[in-house]
Formats: sequence, structure tokens, C-alpha cells
Amino acid sequence: MELTERQRSELEYHQQHARKKQQLLTEPFSWDVLDRPCRRWWNAYWSMYAHLVRLEMAGKTVLVVGCGYGKDALRLAKLGATVHAFDLSPDLLSIARALAKREGLRVFFDEMPAESLTYDDNCFDVGVLSASVRELILRGWYAESCSCNSFWRTADAYEEKRCEAGGGPAAV
Repeated sequence: MELTERQRSELEYHQQHARKKQQLLTEPFSWDVLDRPCRRWWNAYWSMYAHLVRLEMAGKTVLVVGCGYGKDALRLAKLGATVHAFDLSPDLLSIARALAKREGLRVFFDEMPAESLTYDDNCFDVGVLSASVRELILRGWYAESCSCNSFWRTADAYEEKRCEAGGGPAAV
């Protein structure tokens, strides 16, 4: 697969980032957003997890977009979700896989760009995007070349069902 200049730049950045994150493999994993009863209401990340916990993730199929070293994927798996997570960086995915193995969690990690996902359409109940991925989308970096219909169609279908049933969000 031929990578775009943006993707090559992203890979280079993440190679350097992965070297710095190797220490995560020697440290205890932080479950703080899951097991601390006192939520930090001013923090959007903690608010997102408060919402995900309320959605009762057990049994749901979740897609984590741009999973990096896997912190969200592992936390969602700990909540009982079937988690599929992807990232462009093999270096960060290596850390994610090692953390999942060490923590005894099953997460399906895939290496691919967001612009060409290989997941079937309408196969996820919930999608989770990190703030950094949302920022890229808002800047239009994925907009023109993004063919990730699997995630977006699922989000649209879930949103439609959610609106009819008065439920929660398709993507957080």
C-alpha cells in the first residue's frame, strides 16, 4: 500500500513517540478512569469514560480509531466490550499488543490507515475517537481521502437507531 505524505510523516512521528512509550511495558497500567468513583467533571476524557460506563459496554462491539499504544482499547476490553482497534503505527501497536497480553485482555489490533479500513459495514455498536483523531478530522486531514465507511456508516446507523430509541451516542 502506498502511503500519503501525511501518513509517512505520521509514521515517523509515532516511531519516535513509541521509543518514549516503551517504559509503559514496565509500569502498572492505569485503570484510573474506570475504578475511581470520583470523576473529574471538568476533564472531557474522564467524562467520556463516565458516559461509556453508563452505556454498559459489556457485550458491545467497539471500534477504537487511531488506538496508539492501546490505552482506550484496553480499558474498553476491561469493561467487557469486544474491542477492535487500529492504528497506522506498527511501533505503537507492538506496545498495545504487549500491554493487552500482559493484562490478560483480548483486543483485536489491526495496522491500517483510517482512510482505508477493512472492517465490514455496520459491525460496531460504538466508536471511540481520541481527541487527537477528532482534531485531524476537524482540520480536514482525513476528509477528502477517507473511505472508512465501516466506521462512519456504523456511526450513522447507530445514531439513527439511538435517536429513535432515545439512547446514547454512536461515537464518543
